[in-house]
Amino acid sequence: MESQEIEAEYLRNGLKMAIGDYLNHLLENGSYPDNLYHHMLQQMELPLFKQLMDHYDSNQSKVASRCGPNRNTVRKKMKLYNLINGSK
Repeated sequence: MESQEIEAEYLRNGLKMAIGDYLNHLLENGSYPDNLYHHMLQQMELPLFKQLMDHYDSNQSKVASRCGPNRNTVRKKMKLYNLINGSK
């Protein structure tokens, strides 16, 4: 198995466990969000962008080049999640 495949499998397994725990929590409390898919994506984006900003010393260009979206999309997400000052 190639290194990237192993890393992807590691990430999938971790996400599977976390998502399973979260869904069990929602089931126990009977409080599913209206749009679970978009809710889950939003909940995953914040720690993803936070970790990337920490890893790349808040360099949005590096985050964009390593993460995929263009720099404007990264800035929009950073503002949305209050990871950067909105006036910059």
